[in-house]
Amino acid sequence: MAQALEKVGPTYRPLTAFIAETGARVSEALAVRFGDLDLQARTWAVAGQLLKDGTVRLTKTPGSMATVPLSARAVEVVKRQRQQLMRNGFLVIASDSLVFVNCNSEPLSRYEALRHWQNATQATLGVPVRLHDLRTTFASRLAANGVDVPTAQALLRHARPSTTLDVYTRLRGDAAARSERMRAALDA
Repeated sequence: MAQALEKVGPTYRPLTAFIAETGARVSEALAVRFGDLDLQARTWAVAGQLLKDGTVRLTKTPGSMATVPLSARAVEVVKRQRQQLMRNGFLVIASDSLVFVNCNSEPLSRYEALRHWQNATQATLGVPVRLHDLRTTFASRLAANGVDVPTAQALLRHARPSTTLDVYTRLRGDAAARSERMRAALDA
């Protein structure tokens, strides 16, 4: 993933890294405003989604609106992005300013973000990968670290535990591997 992130390019790399670190939906990451973030507390108040016309609307479901913890790496992405924006001439970063913008302070394009990521993964892995797959990668990191389903559900902001269970089941392997885990659990 690190190699693909390097190939994304400087404009879209911070957005892509933020998605990888938070498990955010692409439209949610595009809508992050500086006021949604508390870098001291290391939290993000997920509040909206960026629409194609560049406006932000509330998330689709109330369950998606949540305050989630941020990893140290996610905080670092935001701090570096703020420093870059300030170097580009933004003297003050207002709380209602979007975090991920282009050099003209315009919202980044979902389509362009996807294109940059797919070009980077094509060059690195030999196949283009969907940007949404970073959300699944985030879920796989949770599963690999033994995070329980209710906690993963909260972090991923899934409305139903079954959605999280479906993702975890896919990540945990094929039917034979699942049967072996069940057998080991019964024998324990």
